[in-house]
Amino acid sequence: INQNPNSPEKVDIKDVLPSAELAIGHVMGNNFQIYGCIWAQYWTQNPYSSQYKTIEQYSPSASDFDSPWRICYSDALQDLNFVVKKGTETGKTQYVACAKILQAYTYQVLTDNFGDIPFSEALQAETGILSPKYDSQKDVYDGIITLINEGLALINVSATDGPSSNDLLLGGDMSQWRKFANTLKLKVYL
Repeated sequence: INQNPNSPEKVDIKDVLPSAELAIGHVMGNNFQIYGCIWAQYWTQNPYSSQYKTIEQYSPSASDFDSPWRICYSDALQDLNFVVKKGTETGKTQYVACAKILQAYTYQVLTDNFGDIPFSEALQAETGILSPKYDSQKDVYDGIITLINEGLALINVSATDGPSSNDLLLGGDMSQWRKFANTLKLKVYL
C-alpha cells in the first residue's frame, strides 16, 4: 500500500545510465549549444525576437549558467556515481566502464566552461562534504585522464553483461566506447 511507482526506493543501473546520458545531452544540446552558437555567430535570431536578446548582447545574467551546472552535478554526475558504485558491487564492469568514461567527459565539459571546479571532493555529501573544494584545472585534467584510463581498463568487448539498448549513446557497443574514450583522452591531452 502507498508505494509510488514514480519514486522507487531501489533502482537498477540499467535504468540510471540512460538518465545520466540524457542529462549530459540536455546540457550539451541546449544550454551550451545555444550560447556557443550565438556567441560564435553561427546562429542569430530575427531582430524583432527577444528570446536570446541578452545572449546576443553578450550580457548573460548571473543565474544563466546555474541550470547546466546543476544538471551536470546533481543529475548526470550523481547518476554516474551511482552506476559506478552499484556496478562495482554487482560486478557489472561494462556499466562501470561507461560511467567512468562519461564522468570524465562531463568533468571535461565543466572545467572547460567554468575553470576550477569541484572534483576531488565532489559527490561526497553522504560522507559529510557538503561544500566541496574547487580543484585547479590542472588537477581536474589529471583526474579526467585517470577516469578515462580506469574506464578503458574495464572494457571487455566480448562481455555479455554490458548495456545494450539502454545505452542511448553507443547502444552498448564496447568497441565504440573504447574509441570514444581514446578520442576523449586525445582531446584532453590537447
